[in-house]
Amino acid sequence: MSVFMSPPIISMLKATNNYSIVNWQSFLKLPNNQIRLLYFYFCLNVKVSKYFTEFGIKSLVYELYSTSGSVFNATILSQEVRKILQHINDHQEDLINFDFQLMYVI
Repeated sequence: MSVFMSPPIISMLKATNNYSIVNWQSFLKLPNNQIRLLYFYFCLNVKVSKYFTEFGIKSLVYELYSTSGSVFNATILSQEVRKILQHINDHQEDLINFDFQLMYVI
C-alpha cells in the first residue's frame, strides 16, 4: 500500500496551535493505522451540513490507495475498506464528531 500526503495536510500537522478539523482524541482511540487513515480522510472531506456526505466503496479504494508502481487489487482492498467501515460503524460512540450510517446496496 502506498499512502501519500499533500502539502496542506503536512502543514496542518506541523501547526503549533490547537485548531484542527481532526478530533485528535477520537483519532488516537482508533486501534490501527488503516482505520485512522479512513477517519482522517472523512475529516478532510465531510463538510459541515445537515445533510450526509456519501462515499462509495469504489471511490474510497481509489482515493486512499495509490496504484503507482504496484499491482492494484480492487477486490481485496474493497473487502478491507468494508471491514474498516463496519468497525467504525460498530464503535461510533468513540467518534464524537461523526454520525455514520452504512447503506447496503445490492
